[in-house]
Amino acid sequence: MCLKIKSQCLEAKEDITVYKLLERNILSPEKFRSFYRCVPVELEKSYESGLEVDTYYNEIDKGIHSMANLKEAIELLEWESIYSSWSGVIVECIIPKGAHYYNGTFSNFPGCIASDTITYSNKVVYTKKNN
Repeated sequence: MCLKIKSQCLEAKEDITVYKLLERNILSPEKFRSFYRCVPVELEKSYESGLEVDTYYNEIDKGIHSMANLKEAIELLEWESIYSSWSGVIVECIIPKGAHYYNGTFSNFPGCIASDTITYSNKVVYTKKNN
């Protein structure tokens, strides 16, 4: 996911609720991985990443991507998951107070965020219905 930057680097003044697209293993439904990089993740854990910016393309090269808006997250999951053999889900997450982040866009979705820290809840707020 290449996030086109639409803000300066910001610091969260309070916890920010966001939504993360994940894939759930069909054979082991307790196992999740990130949607684009296929990095294994566990719910109810926090993760950190550096934030790296490609200034030539004005994109985030490294960071934890999420969506600010659940409706857009659902639209993106429905659009993207046609290519995956895993089950797509959306999990509610928190960008904690003090974390650094950028606002941006991905494809036609303007409510994207790249942060250096995210905490996954155990709330799966949407599951892609398999066709």
